[in-house]
Amino acid sequence: MGVPAHDERDFLFAQKYGLPIRQVIAPMMLEEGIHTTDESYGGSGILVNSGEFNGITNE
Repeated sequence: MGVPAHDERDFLFAQKYGLPIRQVIAPMMLEEGIHTTDESYGGSGILVNSGEFNGITNE
């Protein structure tokens, strides 16, 4: 089981219980969807780790 990193409650739950966190939204200014997993990110961005939907915006 993994949880998306863009929902703050799911993110905190996953951190607390050591669950894998999958980043699916990346800020547009970062390439390849690379950013830290120290906090959730739910702002505008592009989809990553989302199969055929990679590269499209989340808006």
